Amino acid sequence: MHEAERRRVARGLQNGAFRCADIGTFCAEHPNGFDAGFALDFSEHIYDDEFVRIGRAIHGALKPGAPFYLHTPNGEYFMERLRERGVLRQIEGHVAVRDARRHSDLLMECGFTNVRARYLAHYLRPAAALHGLGALPLVGRHFRARLFLTCRKRSEVRSEKSEVRSAKCG
Repeated sequence: MHEAERRRVARGLQNGAFRCADIGTFCAEHPNGFDAGFALDFSEHIYDDEFVRIGRAIHGALKPGAPFYLHTPNGEYFMERLRERGVLRQIEGHVAVRDARRHSDLLMECGFTNVRARYLAHYLRPAAALHGLGALPLVGRHFRARLFLTCRKRSEVRSEKSEVRSAKCG
């Protein structure tokens, strides 16, 4: 952390800072305080229960309506499927490479709404060449290497009456 802060200061960056803290504690100290949240190449390193704990903490630290962005490997990608089956060596530390549906379910469990998934090409050029095959029917989902999910913290606070009304109506 000290090196990151040194570089930030050396570059004259004043609109950010580095902190080393437990994410749950940090978020609890900053309720409704952030305009956006990011989890980049992180979620594949934690199990579902930890994902929900961290996701709820981040949700609480975001301002109402604020976006949350998540970038991660796609569990449906053919190389991930081969790792899962033991054909390829698992990447160290990857304990939960999920597909878009599972991420969406977890994000909604954390309280996020409007979950959207986009598929991105692999970051390595040879593997990125296969990304176009993602448009193929039936098998295309196995050629989409990366997920970029976006969602939002609900912007309005609903009263209990409106929750009950909406439940009765539909």
